[in-house]
Amino acid sequence: MKILIVGAGMYVTGRHGTGAGTILASLAQTSRHQAIEEVLVVARNPENARHVAEASRRIENLLGTRLAVRYQPL
Repeated sequence: MKILIVGAGMYVTGRHGTGAGTILASLAQTSRHQAIEEVLVVARNPENARHVAEASRRIENLLGTRLAVRYQPL
């Protein structure tokens, strides 16, 4: 399964001490039971690429899962 997420805000990545966010973390947990091939996050600000990468690393460390996440600016 391939998943598209539009937006890279607090609910997706968690920011300003809010933790890992809910969207990527939920997908990482789901990937334990269902095959998620790739998650593509799209948003307008190219700087969000850093936030998405950081969130992915935090989630991998917290949950011990691997989720293929990439970012594409609009």
